[in-house]
Amino acid sequence: MFAILKSSFAAVKAASTPSVRLSAPGIPALSGIFMQQRFGSRGGNRGNTYQPNTLKRKRRLGFLARMKSRTGRQIVKRRFEKGRWFLTH
Repeated sequence: MFAILKSSFAAVKAASTPSVRLSAPGIPALSGIFMQQRFGSRGGNRGNTYQPNTLKRKRRLGFLARMKSRTGRQIVKRRFEKGRWFLTH
């Protein structure tokens, strides 16, 4: 009984896993995990997209900017109630 079930599961498993080549002819097939580790995540490495600027950060995320709007005041209030050491930038 168990041998029949085991063989049927093996047949289902073999049928459900497609054979996919991740390489060109003449090059050995590489696993997907190795390819991701070697060449980065999907989309590749983006590079130096974040260029910090203190003045822009203070104007956007600083205390005075938060106090200007109602939602900004709510953010500062929530952070204060939570006990954050730094409320804003």
